[in-house]
Amino acid sequence: RDRRNDHRDAALAGWTGLTLSLVILTGIALAIDAAAMPIVSLYTDDPALRRLADPVVGFIALVIVLDGGQGVMAGAVRGRGGHLD
Repeated sequence: RDRRNDHRDAALAGWTGLTLSLVILTGIALAIDAAAMPIVSLYTDDPALRRLADPVVGFIALVIVLDGGQGVMAGAVRGRGGHLD
């Protein structure tokens, strides 16, 4: 069987990669969000700065998930011969 043009398997691989990426990175993001204040405390002792930085770390956790998904999809586009220019 010629697998070079098997679009169904390629689509399954892409969706599987995206799902796996989202599941793993969501777990990491939840851990980062739960530990936001201890993470911020590694960088500053200033309570006002800690309060400001705490929600930023939560936002970064969300960005990690979204960036992982776009990385997988960019790879799928490249695999199909598409261009990201």
